[in-house]
Amino acid sequence: MENEKFENEMLLVAALKIDSHEAFVKIFRHYYSDLVIFASHFIPDKETCEDIVQEAFVKIWTNRKVLEIRTSLRT
Repeated sequence: MENEKFENEMLLVAALKIDSHEAFVKIFRHYYSDLVIFASHFIPDKETCEDIVQEAFVKIWTNRKVLEIRTSLRT
C-alpha cells in the first residue's frame, strides 16, 4: 500500500514537472489542509498558517521543473 502511494506521488510529481495544472491541483487538494494543521502547531493564527502553506505551494509551482522528491510529498 505504501509503495503504491509513493508511486502515485511520483507520477503526480512527474506530471507537475511537465506543467500539469491538474497534478498541481490534486497535490494541493490532498495536502493543503494537513499542512495548515501542521503549521498551527507552531503558529496560533490560522490565517498566517494558511498564508505560509499557500506560499509553499506557490514555490512548488514556481520550481516545479527542478523539484526533487527523495522520500515523499508528505515529508
